[in-house]
Amino acid sequence: MDRVLEQLADSAPQLRSAYESEVEWWKPKTPPRTILAGALARSVVADTTDISEAALMKIFTICESTLRDQSDDAEAVATGFLEGLQHGHFDFGRVPVAFGPLSRLHCEAMDRFHGAATKGL
Repeated sequence: MDRVLEQLADSAPQLRSAYESEVEWWKPKTPPRTILAGALARSVVADTTDISEAALMKIFTICESTLRDQSDDAEAVATGFLEGLQHGHFDFGRVPVAFGPLSRLHCEAMDRFHGAATKGL
């Protein structure tokens, strides 16, 4: 599976569980990266109070690094994970230090596109 999505999944037990559930559901096929990233985002939203600040810092550091490096996982991180958080009404104010400029730019662009105002941006 994809290295970056594995790293995100390893950031918190809740994400690992969501990752494994999504992979299992898709067997014998491999889930599309964006779908898998969306499952991780739903887990963050659903379990937001149970995910430590340290884990959130790690998650958003991985997101920013992936967008900066323009790796193969950048699209999944942007459209699956970050947008999934936005649609799930995640409060980005919880991660001001780790929420990097590329992640912010992407989310702000999606807010403009949808005419929305994501909390914490």
